[in-house]
Amino acid sequence: MVAKLHAVLRAHVQEFDEYDMYSEANIRKWNHELSDQLTKQATDTVNKLQKNQCDLYGIGERIRAFHPKLSKSFEWETEYTKVEFQVSIQVQIQHTGRIN
Repeated sequence: MVAKLHAVLRAHVQEFDEYDMYSEANIRKWNHELSDQLTKQATDTVNKLQKNQCDLYGIGERIRAFHPKLSKSFEWETEYTKVEFQVSIQVQIQHTGRIN
């Protein structure tokens, strides 16, 4: 079983003097780097939750609600640790600027 977790984070960078945040190339670079970092962190978190049998995202409830026949065919308590989570976080920097 595969569970896809996808989130889009829209960001506003208020003040950032070290790099030229105003160029499109740097914004794309930061979007990519932040997306990679947050995806890795979220994947690690989901793996820890799964290892401890914590269904924080309610995958079991969704299966019971939308796929009742499927939910009757297996023991959720033992099957949950076998779920493959595909985590994806996408960062979109939408605004840059400085606070004076």
